[in-house]
Amino acid sequence: MERKDKKYKFTNKENYEDYSSGRVLYGAPNATNFPVRFSSEIFQRCNDYLSKKGKQGPYTIYDPFCGIGYSLSVMSFLHGSDIKSIIASDVDKTMIEFAEKNLSLLTIKGLNTRIEELQGFIEKYKKDSHKESLESAYRLKEKLVEPIGLQIFQFNILTNEPLLDFVKNIDIVIADLPYGKLTNWEDVENESNPTQRFLDKVRDRLSKESIVAVSFNKKQKVEYEGFNKIKAFTLGKRKVLLLEPIKFEMKTVDVVELYSDLENLGIKVWIDGGWGVDALLGKQIREHQDLDIAINQKDVEPLLKTLTKLGYRELKKDNDHNFVWADNFGHGVDIHAFITDKNGSIIGGIMYPNESLTGLGTINAHSVRCISAKYMIEFLAPWLNKHPHKYLEAISALCKKFKIEYPIEYIKFTK
Repeated sequence: MERKDKKYKFTNKENYEDYSSGRVLYGAPNATNFPVRFSSEIFQRCNDYLSKKGKQGPYTIYDPFCGIGYSLSVMSFLHGSDIKSIIASDVDKTMIEFAEKNLSLLTIKGLNTRIEELQGFIEKYKKDSHKESLESAYRLKEKLVEPIGLQIFQFNILTNEPLLDFVKNIDIVIADLPYGKLTNWEDVENESNPTQRFLDKVRDRLSKESIVAVSFNKKQKVEYEGFNKIKAFTLGKRKVLLLEPIKFEMKTVDVVELYSDLENLGIKVWIDGGWGVDALLGKQIREHQDLDIAINQKDVEPLLKTLTKLGYRELKKDNDHNFVWADNFGHGVDIHAFITDKNGSIIGGIMYPNESLTGLGTINAHSVRCISAKYMIEFLAPWLNKHPHKYLEAISALCKKFKIEYPIEYIKFTK
């Protein structure tokens, strides 16, 4: 074992031949494979950071540009006890097929299948290289620990299509940005900042304490609004950025200031969500990551112009009537737009009942429009089982203050 390279903090120069592409792990034409030491170093730096934040593994890892899954497989063989599950996606169907084969080697069944394949090669070709591969396969088998959850799917992270539901609670994102002849961005002709697009896409799928490791060619420009830089370093020809998401929190002063600015501009909004509950109660009962607002679709354009001037930009868009804008200081606005006819009745967009937009409340002694108590309870009740920490106290307090019967969901939950 040789002395550590100064640029490497956790790994040494060792013999990693068991992990060579094409030996036990599958290789593929036009696939980029990074040195084993490189992949191990990045994972260990992420692990070190999370540990110092008080979060211990095993972790859920997501790689949105997984290629043939080589790096993920190597990390898992080396650090399997610290990995709970792996989520891997890539735009290229062929790469995903190889990633499925490589990541299957993290299971006893998959590795046994590979061992049988290598035994067949030995019998057929009598090559020493196949014998050496078989010996490596047996050594890798000894490294398998607890089963690692695997989710592998074809997906273009740069489109407007939402990530699948199971991509959530991610502790570590490890992404090598496509560059050069072997790998390239896909469908980005109209995308001026693809790196930002992918970061925005994964941001709301991260766990409370999480880290994003982005490696890229030194010539590439990387922007990361909504994230703080933890550290930047260079390993070989690749630069690596360790990022953490800026924590969202809309405080009382932020809500009042934004609401007042919009009022002064004649932009009418209704407070919804957690802050809507607090407005109705006249007091804050929990912290809120963002501010939910209901707004007429005709007022969306001036709203977005105002938010842009205040330093906000689009972070997430579910559809034309529901989207989230945020700034770089942890402030977020979740916008729910409804469409009205000439008489003012809601006929499209987010289908708020007209009567729901009759609530009045106070936030820090400032009067605000909000969702009415009856409908706020009706909106929250279906989510009680999924988010009791958010809605149990809210529903109870609203029912008591406004003398409204407890919804059936609340009664069943508290039995």
